[in-house]
Amino acid sequence: MKYKVGDKVRIKSLDWYNKNKDEDGRVACGYHTFTEEMSKFCGHTMIVCKRTNLGVMTMGGNAYYWTNEMIEGLADEIVQDTKTF
Repeated sequence: MKYKVGDKVRIKSLDWYNKNKDEDGRVACGYHTFTEEMSKFCGHTMIVCKRTNLGVMTMGGNAYYWTNEMIEGLADEIVQDTKTF
């Protein structure tokens, strides 16, 4: 897995979500789905809290599962915004 516990990562942009979502508002990301509810995190910085051997992460105490396909990169390597979850 590309990211480890404690990493600050940037979630992909709202533009990415809008370009890739299907008619139900979902984006297939490997064996997980980026949902319309998750789009509220687009472009924001989050901290990886837990990860599994299957490539799934939890972040910021929310109930969503995140995969590498949903992440733009390490936040420290991207221009920062002001909101961190």
